[in-house]
Amino acid sequence: DVCSSDLAASAHLAAALAAPPDPTVGCAACERGDAGRWRAVLGDDDGALEQWAPVLDGTLGCAEEPGQVLARALLPLTRAGRLDEARGAFLRGYPLVRGDRPGRPAAGRPTEFGGLTGNEARGLAILADHADWLAEPDADAPGPGDALSWLAFATGACVLLRRLVALGHGGLPVDDGTAAGRLALLEGEIPFLCDRYGVRNGNAALREQVTARLAQEPLADALPLGAPSRLPALPAADQAAEEPEESLDELVKQAQQLRDDRHPHTRQAWERVAASGQDLPADVAAELARQRAGALAEHDPRAGHQALLAAAAQLAAVGDEARACEARAAAALAQAQAGDVDRGGPALDAVIADPNAAFDRGDL
Repeated sequence: DVCSSDLAASAHLAAALAAPPDPTVGCAACERGDAGRWRAVLGDDDGALEQWAPVLDGTLGCAEEPGQVLARALLPLTRAGRLDEARGAFLRGYPLVRGDRPGRPAAGRPTEFGGLTGNEARGLAILADHADWLAEPDADAPGPGDALSWLAFATGACVLLRRLVALGHGGLPVDDGTAAGRLALLEGEIPFLCDRYGVRNGNAALREQVTARLAQEPLADALPLGAPSRLPALPAADQAAEEPEESLDELVKQAQQLRDDRHPHTRQAWERVAASGQDLPADVAAELARQRAGALAEHDPRAGHQALLAAAAQLAAVGDEARACEARAAAALAQAQAGDVDRGGPALDAVIADPNAAFDRGDL
């Protein structure tokens, strides 16, 4: 069933695409880029490529194009079987968007393309060139445009990282962690950001688009892109037996040590624990929840407040009253940072009083 709003939107889109361009308004290359993007969002690869054709062949261009269109056309060209054109779009387009932070969404496309065409090593090299862009979405600029820019780039990176982990390369270094650890972080951050937009917009359209992008299967075993680039060989079965991966206990001990040292990589260490794929004991799960709640509170204090209270309850349930108090104190601070100072201040006073009283009794 198609609702009336969908029909109306489709009619407006068709009318916009059919209207003659106004040479006095906007940029013809950018208009073509937008029109193709709309078609691509609807799953119409042929329609998108038709709109992008004058940009891809060099007839239209501007300061922004063809870089953006070349990046967006990579997968539609591959799905259409136009592999030579896809290869050319990659080789011609990536240098145009490399290191261009305002064009960050386009830089995520070659990373994703590498993960879906047997070029995981090339994709990993691209990701390494831009690893600092994987920081929290509003680390540099808190505006919504920057958050969406981060989301587009991070989603492309997540496609590649999922592929690396599926191939057994989760231990490869990515920035200051591993592919598996970084994937675990992104798989928590990306849905959270999508849901924030969903609440604001009153629909799940962004979440659905991102979910579909992350669910893509590889399109080719190997699409040569010029100079060969290969992932390191996986250890043979007998070598793997001689050199086993770190156990869950070892990962937890490392994370606890970094936590106690207040090391800046503490959060990544706990995500490596999460990425182990093993069932976590209740106390470890509670600490992981505390770490993630703290990360959430940094860029959404209101949501972080609730997550920190939930983590405090988990810590109290496993008998770790000291860390439960700390989590409740962090929740009170987050409450105040979210604008609820009238209740956040007294909550913090109460949290401070509780451990002081417990210490005086000898219980803490």
